[in-house]
Amino acid sequence: MSATEVRPRLHPGLIASVIFVCAAAMAAAVLIIRKYCFPVNDATYRYSLLQRQEERGTTLAEEGGDDSGMDYFAYKEDQTTPAPPKKCSVEKNCPPDSFAVRIKSGAANVVGPTICFDGQIVMSHVKNNVGPGFNIVVVNRETGTVDKSGYLNSKSGQSEDIINYLRAIEPGKIVLLATFDDVTPKLTDEIRDVLESMGSTLIKTVKSKDNWVFAGRPGAAEKSPFEKMTINDSKKNMYEDWPEVVEISGCFPKNS
Repeated sequence: MSATEVRPRLHPGLIASVIFVCAAAMAAAVLIIRKYCFPVNDATYRYSLLQRQEERGTTLAEEGGDDSGMDYFAYKEDQTTPAPPKKCSVEKNCPPDSFAVRIKSGAANVVGPTICFDGQIVMSHVKNNVGPGFNIVVVNRETGTVDKSGYLNSKSGQSEDIINYLRAIEPGKIVLLATFDDVTPKLTDEIRDVLESMGSTLIKTVKSKDNWVFAGRPGAAEKSPFEKMTINDSKKNMYEDWPEVVEISGCFPKNS
């Protein structure tokens, strides 16, 4: 009579426990490798998030879909507020002898700037009429109409063309400016001088990848209070090699 061979059997619960422990160990290993071998700092994360937001916004704009998530690109009023919307989302209603203005620089080299004048968004990423360099709007202060707008290209443009454009702006016109990307490749001392003559006090200090916004007028008798900049500082940047967005708003006087 032959002895019956008895083979040990593993309990199903034990098998499941082993599989779970192995999966957890693999997941932990992936997280450790990603954290210490491929570190992602906050600035890098924000930059990638900005890129994804821009891609989503571009897709929605092209498809004509809902743009409710695109507050980075356009100014919107709170639809639940019964009061009439304020022009350019300025905190207060501007008096008749001034214009509502809001100017927002670009975000890194991803999202373009926004320039709003007297309730009209003249230039923005959504409108697809912005570009690298100085984005500019020139306004007739008497009528409040936009004479011209565009961007002075800091990549493929010529410094001579930029300086000629700025010098051709007639005294008394209102000039609104916002940077996008890096403006310094074509930013000469002559250009800085002309912008300074419009009332700027910061343009002489603008360096590579700084963000700068400004509102002034040629032949200004006084320095403009409508000016701000954020500095490119690797220790403080919001988006990798780029500082945070800078913005100004308020009531720009018709005569100053």
